[in-house]
Order: sequence, then structure tokens, then C-alpha cells
Amino acid sequence: MRLVNSRYGINIEFRENEINTLIVEKPEFLTNVVQNIMKQIEGEEGDFVLSDNTSIKIDKDVVFIVNPFAIDFNNKKIINRLYEQLSDVGNDYIQEYNQINSSIVNTLDKITNQVSYNNITYNLEFEWKSLYKLYNVRIDDNCSSLFERIDEYIKILSNVYHSRLVVFLNLKDYLSMEQIQNLKQSCFYYKMHVLLIESVERYKLNQENIFVIDKDRCLIVK
Repeated sequence: MRLVNSRYGINIEFRENEINTLIVEKPEFLTNVVQNIMKQIEGEEGDFVLSDNTSIKIDKDVVFIVNPFAIDFNNKKIINRLYEQLSDVGNDYIQEYNQINSSIVNTLDKITNQVSYNNITYNLEFEWKSLYKLYNVRIDDNCSSLFERIDEYIKILSNVYHSRLVVFLNLKDYLSMEQIQNLKQSCFYYKMHVLLIESVERYKLNQENIFVIDKDRCLIVK
């Protein structure tokens, strides 16, 4: 898989067991890079091209974590995908579905018969998604540390969202070298590539490829 941006001469190849870091020294350039990725995540046009023999849709296969403290295990996209997966499983429980539905309808009959309205109506069947929503089925986000939260989020992205690339902004500001090494291993276990975008060079990880866009917009590969 390869990420290209012709404006800055970026041509990053993602390989197994390696991590790529893009350091953008000038604030204006960093802002432009971040804004482009964020726009493309939302499905808009931008300067980046992601491909793997054929073009890959950035809005479908890439997750950009700008603020790791604001990670939401239960955002709309994740919950929708989770409910879809649970519904696929629920469709195999035909007997249980019929029992639940029969009990609900009978209870509704009893309740509505106790009020002085003769025009009350309701659906005679339910959807699994409606039941999950009613009972607030969600992913537990009780994590003891920022590293644990990010690591758990990686698992969610892989299992629920099937992301291929996760991009972090200034992650080295928050995690130690050892923690990022462990996070890298989690990503590779779940078949996900990692791109770190940093504003300054801090420390070098094992098997890390560093690309620097300096203040003159020259690309330096380390």
C-alpha cells in the first residue's frame, strides 16, 4: 500500500512490520496536510492518493486520530457497523426472535386495552437494531490509561470497521517509545498500517521510516 502527495513529494510505502512517520516542520504545511486528510476522510477531494495496485478510498479505509483523548468507541459509524454485525448473528436466532416478539406484542395488547383509546396501533414485528438501540447496546470504554484506550480502539477499528490505515497526529507527545512499539505490534496483528504525523522529530522507533518536510518544503528521507 502506498500514500502519495505530489505537492510535497510524499511517496510512502507501507510494509509489514514497519512504521512510517511524517514530520512536517512548518506550521502552515502541517495545517495543510492535516486539513487535507480530514477533508478526504469526510469524502471530499484532496491532495492525497492511497493505492494498493488500485485506488483505495480514504474515507472508507483510513481513520485519522487527531486527539487521542477524544476517542469515541461508540461513534455513529462504529455503532451502525456493530449493530449490522449483531443483526446478522441475531437473524440465526429465529425461535428466540419469535418468543421475544410474541411476548412484546401480547404485553402491548394488555397495556393498550387499559386506556380509553380505540385507535392505537403498533408494529407486530421488530428489528434487531431497534432492540439494541432500546437497550443501549454499546462497547464498554472503561480504560485505565490513554495507551489502553488507543490499543482497544485499534481492535475496534479492525473488528468492526475493517480499517486498513490509522493515522495519528503528534502521538509521540503522549506515548512513550515502548508504548508506541507495543501499539505498532497491535496494529500489525490486526493487519493495519500506521502513519504518525509529527511536528518535530523526537525519538526513532525500531523499524521506523522517517520522512521530513522541512521549512523550505524539501522532503528528506531518513
